[in-house]
Amino acid sequence: MRRLLRGALTGLGTWVLVAACGRGTPADSDAASGGSGGSASGGASTGGSGGSSSGGTGGSPASGGAASGGEAGNGGAAGAGTGGTAPLEPGTCGIVRRIALPGAPLEHISSDFSGQAEPALVRRVGGKFVVGPWGTGEPYEQFPAWLQSNQWLWVSDDGSELDAYAMAIPTPPLGYSVDSFAFATSEAHQVTLIYGGSNGYRGGYAEGDDTAPTITSGLLEIEVNETFSDVLAGLSLDGQRGLLVSGFGGYEAAVFAPDGSSVGDLHAELDLDGACWRHVPTAQSNAFIHGIRLKEFSAAGEMVLDQDIASSWDGTCTTVALADDGFAVLVHGDDAAWHMHRVGHDGSTSEEPWPELSDPPLGLAVAEDFSLVLAEDTLIRVIGTTSEEFDLPIRTLYARVITAEPGKLFLDLANPNAAAREIVELGCAE
Repeated sequence: MRRLLRGALTGLGTWVLVAACGRGTPADSDAASGGSGGSASGGASTGGSGGSSSGGTGGSPASGGAASGGEAGNGGAAGAGTGGTAPLEPGTCGIVRRIALPGAPLEHISSDFSGQAEPALVRRVGGKFVVGPWGTGEPYEQFPAWLQSNQWLWVSDDGSELDAYAMAIPTPPLGYSVDSFAFATSEAHQVTLIYGGSNGYRGGYAEGDDTAPTITSGLLEIEVNETFSDVLAGLSLDGQRGLLVSGFGGYEAAVFAPDGSSVGDLHAELDLDGACWRHVPTAQSNAFIHGIRLKEFSAAGEMVLDQDIASSWDGTCTTVALADDGFAVLVHGDDAAWHMHRVGHDGSTSEEPWPELSDPPLGLAVAEDFSLVLAEDTLIRVIGTTSEEFDLPIRTLYARVITAEPGKLFLDLANPNAAAREIVELGCAE
């Protein structure tokens, strides 16, 4: 969630938030939709932040060149090449592979107007990774600008194929220039646009380098508070559905398609407290959590789940992961202990005992036989009520968790002091 001080920022220009969205006619589905995010910068919140220097990269990534597996620099670890497998000992957990992101910047100016540098976001969509956008104007303005060349990078799952692309984001229509989102599709040369401002929100679509967007029907037909409002947006893992939530005091939500058009009915007068917002992408739709209440939307735009996860909560933000049948959520209760709550797509709930954690969890993945928890610079494997810790050869100070399919735990390592940027997958060896 981002709180926007509109009146104070009107003269500072517009800004672009990013996530990934697929194009084409979305398949009919009753599955819930989703898309990731912590900072709700154009997408879902990302679980936890942190990062590390990584081992150097080398070779020709476009042709499958490998990152050098030698000694790591700046606190990073020696590792396998792009798409390779780290040499974990049987029965241990850690980094199982690294994917180089050649050309992706290690930082850009924050989209929340703080002036603080942060990396261009990495999203998991359509079984691949999408990075961007970042600007290349000369000189580059403080924020991503309309009609400025915005760069994107598409990376295959194994890192062997890369597709770099530049596109000038078209100027928004009159009255829609405060909250604007540019969602890279899972294919190059295609961008879904969501324009927001005092007239509400409208969706559009742009294709090619400098084409004008086609503005489709209104998305959230509400008058946005001119002082500030809360905004959360994100996209499903297949890139075929997006979710936008906005308001101040009273909130509304809408599901949208890749062409920016609304799907299903507008969900008005939502009861939200605004605490600990987190967008959660699912396979074909979207969900989001606020406090300990989870809302899930189907690909048809219906709200299919709206319920509290737990009865005991001390106000600490939850950690969420996708499970095969729904969601897994770590909740810190009033008893000062962590509890694992599972919520099915059908609304069923269960609670599991959970071992004590010395540090707050930054990331979570739930596999069939065990769970993985990222806490500081440690990876914890949990089986039942027992846990085992494995030190990671990275620092999580500059890492972002990339929301992914069940059982997967990816980190975007974007240390501004490192030589290159990369994605690492965490897992265990049998």
